[in-house]
Amino acid sequence: MELEITENNDNPLLNRQEVQIVIKHENDATPNRNQVIKNLSEKLKAKKELIILQKNISSKSREQIKVQFAQNIANVFDSYDPPSKP
Repeated sequence: MELEITENNDNPLLNRQEVQIVIKHENDATPNRNQVIKNLSEKLKAKKELIILQKNISSKSREQIKVQFAQNIANVFDSYDPPSKP
């Protein structure tokens, strides 16, 4: 499994990074959410608890059927701040 960050946008208003990643997984099943979060946390040096994986879309490349891709969108928060009570 090879993880590549294709886009990383900082969103200071929501205290998070909005990350788009592509995972190449040749002849393997699509990685589950926990595997993706673990690898992303290691790559970004962020806590696993602060990463929320929103989408996980699997597809095959047209050039080589053996290479499969998974496109993901994740939010990586700076810290855990529960909403305050009014």
